[in-house]
Amino acid sequence: MRISEAERFTYFPGALVPNGRRIDSPAAVIAGAESEAGVGTIDIELGDCIERFDHVSIAVNDIRAAVPLATLMGGTFFDGGLNHIGDFWWAQWELPQGRLEMIEPVHPADSDNFLVRFLRDRGEGVHHLTFKVTDIEEAVARAEGLGFEVLGVDLSHDFWKEAFVHPRGASGVLVQLAEWIDKTPPEGHTLEDALAPGG
Repeated sequence: MRISEAERFTYFPGALVPNGRRIDSPAAVIAGAESEAGVGTIDIELGDCIERFDHVSIAVNDIRAAVPLATLMGGTFFDGGLNHIGDFWWAQWELPQGRLEMIEPVHPADSDNFLVRFLRDRGEGVHHLTFKVTDIEEAVARAEGLGFEVLGVDLSHDFWKEAFVHPRGASGVLVQLAEWIDKTPPEGHTLEDALAPGG
């Protein structure tokens, strides 16, 4: 799958490409013409690995207290619960387009927890953007091939595989790439059900 001209602007000047050359100008990439430095088009974008943009995730101290934001956005509760590691609660709302997620640490006093550190250092706010991919290993290989730093690769669970693109190379945004099988939440599942012990 070829990327559009607009998407080609996402390759930033000076980015390393797999053969060690640099992209000196987005225009050269868009045009697909070889420059004097030998720079041309790049065919290793994530394009066909990305199934969809799934959600924006917001770090909060208390999901219940933050529900009015989801209501303001026209959200309808979708699903939630304790993550598979057991260190944070999550809840998602369906929006008119896309989903909003909130994540809350289980143990706010645990200074080693990534979410506790985030809230301590930055306060509540956007934590990451999540893209659903068809093949996490391929997505990671392509991202690294484009010169992005990928961290937190976890392929240990069949039901959820993830990796993150470091904010340093992604305009300050933490991007989560994840592979999972979509499932329909239980009928009548509520936020209180999701946040209850064992929920």
